[in-house]
Amino acid sequence: MSGSRVDPARRFLAYAVLSAATVAAYASLRENGFVSLDDREYVLQNGFVRAGLTWEGVRWAMTSTAAANWHPLTWLSHMLDVELYGLDAFGHHTTSLALHALASILLWRAFERLTGSFGGSGVVAALFALHPLHVESVAWVSERKDVLSACLFAAALLAYARFAEAPSRARMLAVTVALALGLAAKPMLVTTPFVLLLLDRWPLRRPWSWSLVLEKAPLFAVSALAAVATVLVQGAGGAIAGTESAPLVSRCANAVVAYVRYVEKSLSPVELAVHYPLESQIPRLAVVGATLSLALLAFLAWRAREERPYVPMGLAWFAGMLVPVLGLVQVGSQAFADRYTYLPSLGLFVAVVWLLAERLERVAPVRALVVAGIATTLGFLTHRQVAHWRDSVTLFSHAVSVEPDDPFSRQLLGNALAEAGRFDEALVHMRRAQALRPDFALTQSGLGALLFQLGRRDEAGPLLRAAVKSRPTYFDAWFNLGLWGNAEGDFELAIEAFGRAVALDPGRADAALNLAQLLERAERREEALRHARAAQERARQTGDRALESKARELIARCSSG
Repeated sequence: MSGSRVDPARRFLAYAVLSAATVAAYASLRENGFVSLDDREYVLQNGFVRAGLTWEGVRWAMTSTAAANWHPLTWLSHMLDVELYGLDAFGHHTTSLALHALASILLWRAFERLTGSFGGSGVVAALFALHPLHVESVAWVSERKDVLSACLFAAALLAYARFAEAPSRARMLAVTVALALGLAAKPMLVTTPFVLLLLDRWPLRRPWSWSLVLEKAPLFAVSALAAVATVLVQGAGGAIAGTESAPLVSRCANAVVAYVRYVEKSLSPVELAVHYPLESQIPRLAVVGATLSLALLAFLAWRAREERPYVPMGLAWFAGMLVPVLGLVQVGSQAFADRYTYLPSLGLFVAVVWLLAERLERVAPVRALVVAGIATTLGFLTHRQVAHWRDSVTLFSHAVSVEPDDPFSRQLLGNALAEAGRFDEALVHMRRAQALRPDFALTQSGLGALLFQLGRRDEAGPLLRAAVKSRPTYFDAWFNLGLWGNAEGDFELAIEAFGRAVALDPGRADAALNLAQLLERAERREEALRHARAAQERARQTGDRALESKARELIARCSSG
């Protein structure tokens, strides 16, 4: 389908209205800064990113597995932001919001071309632009990968619509390139070939044959490569939980419950939090109830396959795109996450919008009022949700109010309070986090670092040692242990700890300099010189003149000696 015939001026005005509504809903982003969750790793303390766009940074981005991911396009996007705005958070948020608005418009155009409906596609795009579940993807600088990959996913849909109209190798190449670039921003797009097969059924109504699968061979190939690379990188980075900490039965139970929670949050987006903890034991009644609910939903979708094919298509899109993030391969400590619905929710939106359009077909004024009411409500909820991302204390205070027994949110709130100098409050939340989960590396390292900072070294040491044992790939744990070992005079331990920290994050100049200073003290001058030079280069790239000066002095001492 080539899409509906709409006057270009009307289309431009509609796109402008959607963009304005999106900007209005996210207006409070101008007051938001960076948050402590991943923003340091992605921007603030990443030497390559802080240097802006450099050839060395580009080379690093293409090969880096930092943050347990391979997403070079995302790294380059952050570097470009630093080149344009420095470390002004407003600039970074502006880019994310612009990409989100662009993705919304591209999706509108893509769905219009696929379905031939300008109005229905516009409502889907508005739901995507204004839904509060998507705030996490837009307001969190580290989730640049979401908004960037969404633009490329929309471009792939638009290219596929053109391909379906007149198949050719050149047009399939355009789809493949868009998908490959999207995968280089976020590997969650691996399910895209299956989404295109669903679109073949509806709205494209292409007659089924195995040729529909074979024509997408290049898409399946790049998706498979991205999937394998992601599993290898996340496994090497220690991001994938073992079966001993998350048994397969528990993962399957969580996946079933998560599906229902995603539907609930999509239909009633309230009490949203940055982290929903993974339960070790999910109540059996909850699993049974979720299973029955999904079975009923699947049955109703199957019943509607002939008269309303958009229903099974939309639900299959929603369910299928969520598969990589359901936790069957457990990454992180969350049971589910708002950001995971960013693109999968489109399927649910399509099913609901087309179903409501059919029900309200004869009462157009009522339909317009319903759409306006829903859009206004969602925009208000989004505006309120954006405010929770103002800073780390605000973000994690809200998360704790939603999930009081979540050790992850408690610990990060404690960290944020400690950075604000509110040590007594920080200790309360960190102790609570430790009580909730004594073996949590994040809590062990964070509490140990705070106790060390307060001069309570005897209490700090065992916690820091336990942290590196619980999670050997945790940079902060090794860095904090290095500081503790140095203060205690255990220089061999400090050298080992800082060495592990440097290996985990070569871009951190402070870790390299600490290691170089300890090696100089141990009279291992050649090693000290090598790490001092690395620290000097990283400090130069990031503009840390004080650290660069210290590295230069150390290089001079090691060279003269």
